[in-house]
Amino acid sequence: MSLRKSIVTTVTLSLVTLIAILYAVTKGNLAESFDMLERAAAREDLSRLARAIQSQADALDTLVRDWATWDDTYDFIENGSPAFAESNLGDVTLTNANLRIIAFIDNAGRLRYGKAWDEARGESGPLPEAFLQRLGSDERLRLKTPGQGLAGTLVVPGLELIIAARPIVTSENEGPVRGTLIMARDLDESMVTSIARITALDIDVEPLEAPGNDGAISLDVAGADTITASRQYRDAFGEPSLLLKVSSPRSIYRAGQESLRFFLVSLIIVGAVLVILVVLLLDRLVLLPLKRLNRAVVGFVESGEYQSSIKMVGYGELAQFSRSIGQLFSDIKSTRTELETANSRLERSVKERTDELVEARDAAIDALKTKERLLANVGHDSRTPLNTIVLRAELMKTGRYGPVTAQQSTALDSIVASVNQLNLFTTNLLYEAQSDRDEISVRNETFDIENELRRIVDMMEPLADRKQLELTLNLGPDLPRDIHLDRQAFQQIVSNLVDNAIKFTDQGRVSVHVERHDPEHLNVIVKDSGRGIPVPLRELVFDAFWQADGSVTREANRGVGLGLSIVRTLVDRLHGRIEIRDSSDGGTEFIVTLPTGVGFIDADVE
Repeated sequence: MSLRKSIVTTVTLSLVTLIAILYAVTKGNLAESFDMLERAAAREDLSRLARAIQSQADALDTLVRDWATWDDTYDFIENGSPAFAESNLGDVTLTNANLRIIAFIDNAGRLRYGKAWDEARGESGPLPEAFLQRLGSDERLRLKTPGQGLAGTLVVPGLELIIAARPIVTSENEGPVRGTLIMARDLDESMVTSIARITALDIDVEPLEAPGNDGAISLDVAGADTITASRQYRDAFGEPSLLLKVSSPRSIYRAGQESLRFFLVSLIIVGAVLVILVVLLLDRLVLLPLKRLNRAVVGFVESGEYQSSIKMVGYGELAQFSRSIGQLFSDIKSTRTELETANSRLERSVKERTDELVEARDAAIDALKTKERLLANVGHDSRTPLNTIVLRAELMKTGRYGPVTAQQSTALDSIVASVNQLNLFTTNLLYEAQSDRDEISVRNETFDIENELRRIVDMMEPLADRKQLELTLNLGPDLPRDIHLDRQAFQQIVSNLVDNAIKFTDQGRVSVHVERHDPEHLNVIVKDSGRGIPVPLRELVFDAFWQADGSVTREANRGVGLGLSIVRTLVDRLHGRIEIRDSSDGGTEFIVTLPTGVGFIDADVE
């Protein structure tokens, strides 16, 4: 991509990002502002609806007050005059006043007179049962103080009413109060339609199913065209009873969207103009001078002519850059000559060093091969005479060559122990040679693990007796009779661990414990009461030929440091693992976990 395209792309992306951020921030702020305006408008519409309902209740209250502060009504509640009822409480009165219910109750809450208009039948009838139950149970409907009033809504099962109540007093508004006059109008569809026409709102009034947060306004958005605001409405007693709904077009939302679109278009236009201006200025002041300078430099490079001056291009820093390029070319020729000379010297030095490294590598390879041959020859050549010594010593102990005294038997035991120790050492040498050539192979066979362990312990016991150490063997209760494993590798692992424990234990005991780890693995635990191994040295002890400090080595007569290295190599070849811990006796505990190849072979399987 050319520099011009990179700059145009960078400037464009930067402006697009800036526009996107500005738009996102503005959109968030405007959306919040318009949402607040929409909520405020919805709240005002609901308030208008609530005021309209209350105005209906206030108008009814005016009518009730006129009737309740009338001497004829005052006398009627006392004597129940039929003439009053016939002349003033006929069906015409109910229809003219648009009343659903009219009721006269005394101070004890007894209904003295009441009737209800049935719109469906076109005649009056008794009061609805639900309303009668409310009259009998709600003492708040009994007003006993002159001047007291009640106006609002009332919801009883099956009825939503606009209700007004006044205490019945004389025309001079004096008592004593003889009862309460209650009038109610249906808050039905016709009433809702009338209120909607008065308020110029699309409204709906429903009974409240479950009271909630009566002060909160709930907004239900139906797309981008209509929003419905709802709020609970308290009845004449201040209890939530109705759900008021006002649906209105989302004019505020649409105005906000139009404002956002206009703002976005304005940002895009301004951004495009800025991009064009920036690109033109960069072309004039930077890109064109750089292009001329680039042509000059390419010409110098392709021609191979390094001249000391270049025609100045551009202004300010670009002009200085042109002069610096000219000076650079004047230095390149001399630098190139110096580099060629230094390169020749370096090539000669590298060749000499390479020859030395090749000679050193060949010498190291020869030394390694010599070591491998030496280890293998020592191992092989030592085994035959060692085996002969062991055989002769064993025969002498049995009296094959004549009577053997107790002192001679002890000496023969010492010979056998030393030869076994030397035999273990030569076997380690053979394994080390095979390990260097990566020739150690695993040959699994089925063998009696208890017999093999006892044979190893019997072989190592004379070494322990020399140092007056107790050597014990413990077998786990669930250990099977036979396992499937490389017998020679298993013997070498256990023998080296026991030999190492005996060497570094001055007094106390060495124990070998074997147990089942899981159905396909066993644990071999060799524990001593010796001097222990510091944690920083626990990984080093597995390195071939690694030695502790000289005093420890001489004191323990440890050897050349192959035992634990061979153990680690064989454990890895058998796909096991080994770890070192501090033992409870203050010494060291080696835990070897070995797989048994095909799993444990139960003792009762032939």
